[in-house]
Amino acid sequence: MKICSRTPKARKNEWMKIKRRSIYDDRHKVMMCWMSKAGCTSFKALLLEAAGFNLSSSKFGVDMLGIHSDELLIQYGLDKMVMLSDDKIKEILGKYFVFMLIRHPFERLLSTYRGKVLNKQSDIPWFAAETLKLSHSDIFENNKTLARMKAPQNVLGSPTFSQFLDWIRISNTYNDHWSMIVEACHPCAHNWSAILKLETMEHDSRLLIEHLKPDLNISAAPVRHSHQNEPVHNHDWLRMPEYDDVTEETIEYLLQMYEIDLKMFGYKWDKARNIASCSIDTVDGLCC
Repeated sequence: MKICSRTPKARKNEWMKIKRRSIYDDRHKVMMCWMSKAGCTSFKALLLEAAGFNLSSSKFGVDMLGIHSDELLIQYGLDKMVMLSDDKIKEILGKYFVFMLIRHPFERLLSTYRGKVLNKQSDIPWFAAETLKLSHSDIFENNKTLARMKAPQNVLGSPTFSQFLDWIRISNTYNDHWSMIVEACHPCAHNWSAILKLETMEHDSRLLIEHLKPDLNISAAPVRHSHQNEPVHNHDWLRMPEYDDVTEETIEYLLQMYEIDLKMFGYKWDKARNIASCSIDTVDGLCC
């Protein structure tokens, strides 16, 4: 709230915009605002289990992408806030357990690259395609067949992480997978019940689990990812060598883009060593 009070850019977000990235559960009086690549799959599964969905017997298995199905959410009493009236939204924000899920933005970017660019089964193939069109523009200019392909990465191979970030910077492309927290969940717009961080998911999730009991008979939120190569950690720093080849210009662009998020949630970035860290200690001694 200190950051909100002195940051006009963060304060100007209207609270009503929260509804675009939020789901709610009237039975348990819960609302969740989610960030892509910040654990939303795991927590949607958690809310579904509390509503009676038997995840272990479902068809999803390791691939949890089906959890995002609107039909499944509605079937178990979860729904998006997009179509709600202003009065209902005010009721939810004033009386429900409202929380958001966040993660260090530099980790979210790397997670997006691994899951949506490197992954051959990506549901967003144009991330890789547009990156290659920028980094290999001469090839596309001379090869019209390649230029018409929806997935040229199948021919040229996946772009590098550095090329992907350069594409985001040069094209100034905006997407939910690397959106700013202050523009996605609008932390300044409401007095949130909890802000849960992926870095300390097992600890932070206890707040939600206590609220969902007795319908959820577990002690900690299980960590579930549709991409199993992602580290889930309880730490105060993480070195990411994938950033070693990223240009200084692109790093500065990202630091400026995420400036408010980094300050507001205690996230830091060590440019010399490419280390993501946190500067906020909890009463339990955990980062953030």
